[in-house]
Amino acid sequence: MANRISGYKYLLYFCLMFGNLAKASVDSAQVFRGLPLVDTKTNISHLVPPLPPAKASLYEDLFRYQLITGSNVLPFSFMGKMAFGGYISPQATKGVETRLKSQNRAGYMQSIGAVFYPLKRRFKSEQYVAANNKAEVVSIGIRNIQMAGVTFSGDAYRLVFRGNGYYKGKTLDVGSNNFFALGMNTVDFGIALPQSKNIEKLYISLAQVTRYNVLKTEDLSFYTSPLADSVVLNGRYYSQSTAGLSADQKGLGIMMSMDNKMRVKSSGTSQWAQAPIYYGLRDLGILFLPTLSVDSRGYIWDENTSGLKPAGESPMKSVTATQAVVSSRELQFGNWFTSQRDTLNARLKVVSQTRSGTVISPFTLYVQKELFSYRPSNLSESKKGLGTAYNHAMDVNFTYLNVPGYVLSTTLSWGSYYRPKGEQKWTSFYSEYYLGLGGFDTWNLGYKGFLKSNIIGIGQTSFMLDLRGLEAWLFPKRQHGAGISFGVRCKL
Repeated sequence: MANRISGYKYLLYFCLMFGNLAKASVDSAQVFRGLPLVDTKTNISHLVPPLPPAKASLYEDLFRYQLITGSNVLPFSFMGKMAFGGYISPQATKGVETRLKSQNRAGYMQSIGAVFYPLKRRFKSEQYVAANNKAEVVSIGIRNIQMAGVTFSGDAYRLVFRGNGYYKGKTLDVGSNNFFALGMNTVDFGIALPQSKNIEKLYISLAQVTRYNVLKTEDLSFYTSPLADSVVLNGRYYSQSTAGLSADQKGLGIMMSMDNKMRVKSSGTSQWAQAPIYYGLRDLGILFLPTLSVDSRGYIWDENTSGLKPAGESPMKSVTATQAVVSSRELQFGNWFTSQRDTLNARLKVVSQTRSGTVISPFTLYVQKELFSYRPSNLSESKKGLGTAYNHAMDVNFTYLNVPGYVLSTTLSWGSYYRPKGEQKWTSFYSEYYLGLGGFDTWNLGYKGFLKSNIIGIGQTSFMLDLRGLEAWLFPKRQHGAGISFGVRCKL
């Protein structure tokens, strides 16, 4: 009975969809990369023969935190209050209602990771590293990842945030909606591949699923009588969840990440033609879910395809439940479903099952290319300070993430490299401004900075800060998505 009641709650769980966006935890590969990339900007160092020349130095994240939110309709302040608590006024919910689109999107991602293995290569000489041709594990790290994405209709928003009291005698066409949430803990093995010409490093990740939720609806409608003495439900839906299971029952997985580069043969002599193309993927793999609670209405399990498919009459027959006005709070906490469970038990005909299976992990694909670079011919000398940039570069990046609510992201960036003037504690500084289109958001402006310094006992270390959605940080009530990422990287 408990599982069946839970299934009823999922029928209009869009209240929790928005709440889970906050509780769950790229736009370009520069923002979403939870695993480190090869530092493609490092100069290749040449050693004296007979030892071969060393490859470009690898940099590994000692620590990194990322937080990303985005939507094409929900303001940043609105999502922030859902994520971290706070009062959302009726004026705020009504303001969003006036801006709703035919297809609304929102998403959230949070990750934190650290390398806890002592990075064996750091204790070996550069000559050994350059001469070694064997693949070896050079780092072991851990991550916690929380993400969620949703596509929702305008009437789904109205039902969740305003309740049906505003719509007596009307039908809310909740329609088709899609919600996905996933939580994972991973152990990441960084494997160096010295003999590979293109792949500097490969990552194999072992994952433990901590949370998995999927909810989809189709042609869902919600009618409230003029006297508010009954409501009529119609449509199909299904949900899949690992809620209530112990840690060893929620699932395991294996994933792979890598960064490649290639050069396209071209007769052109321009910098754009000669610049390599960098491409890669993040966290591509499978997740095995041994115990999955599946609740559905209007679907049957197809043994041939091992999945749910629509079944029954189309459109399905409406189901009437006696009830006065349903407030948004009752919907959000499931109180209405609890009070109506006997009627729903008899009329909704929800099918509850326990299944197992495998799903593809949410993965990222990216392609990046330098459009052009510029090196000033005259670098004036000065006293201590930031100094003059010795190199400028413009890059373009395309990123795809297979999570509901995410669309293809395009990022155009302009970066400058600086070296210190005079004696400084830092060795180099990289400053980048970028414009992003798509992703969970519509558009965003961002800034990223890398500061390198030689630290006694650690060696060359980089400190990174990435502020995404500067416009949303400045105008949180009007702009949509924002994020922050910071970390520490060291040279292997």
